Amino acid sequence: MRRPVHVLRAQPRDNGIPERSPTRRPASVTAVLLAILLGGCATTGATQATGDTVTTPAAAPDPETARLIAHGTQLAQTGHCDRAMSEALAPALALFERAHRADPSPPRASRVVNSGSVSSLGTDAAGASSPPTLGPEWSDTMYLQAFCLVDAGRSTEAVALLERALTLIPDDVVYACELGHVRQEEGRFEEAMTIFRGALENARTLERSGALSRALLFGQPLGWWTRRALRGVGFSLIELGRLPEADAVYRQVLVIDPTDERAIQELQLIATRRGAI
Repeated sequence: MRRPVHVLRAQPRDNGIPERSPTRRPASVTAVLLAILLGGCATTGATQATGDTVTTPAAAPDPETARLIAHGTQLAQTGHCDRAMSEALAPALALFERAHRADPSPPRASRVVNSGSVSSLGTDAAGASSPPTLGPEWSDTMYLQAFCLVDAGRSTEAVALLERALTLIPDDVVYACELGHVRQEEGRFEEAMTIFRGALENARTLERSGALSRALLFGQPLGWWTRRALRGVGFSLIELGRLPEADAVYRQVLVIDPTDERAIQELQLIATRRGAI
């Protein structure tokens, strides 16, 4: 029996960066980036350290690169993604490429710095024989550029950048959630679900470790990203017709936050679809 043609259901961008869509609750990212980047700290607005766990990584971007990242984020936040890419994000990425062109081995990056060493869960701590370890600025700039590329309908380029960002920080929840979102927009729901499940596992690992317990990732705490990953899994399950599993996943979201509006809306949709079967 032939399957019916699948009509894609819109999946709101749900990644901590304000955009023009009125369906998304904005988060104040520009203020965070300007205060941290221009204030000379090594972490971008993606990671705001408020406790002892996250401290300054060893390799901060130069002031011009930091200025470009802040400018690009401000432009993206105000709906000027084309300008953000051409005036700021692409030039910033070029500066990063130039700065690390001579590295003897591929660099690694991390949001987590503890006891004087930089590490990313799933990677070794920086040492004499390890690749250069950076803060998240380079990979966060890739993410911001990818966000704008998706906004411009250039998903193939966005995927390439997100996958590269994930080579720098393989366990990053933010980059994985955006990649999962792109796959959902393409109708590749099995692949999207796998990506979101990986993001969920990494978020829970980070929660257990306490490594980012008091940090903000693009304006949102880690628990928000855990719910984001769960919602991504649930959305894919709905589109795959696996309604009982989707129902269970969205109920996990409500255990974490009983007021999560998207989970409530999706559970209502599931109830409607199940009633029509």
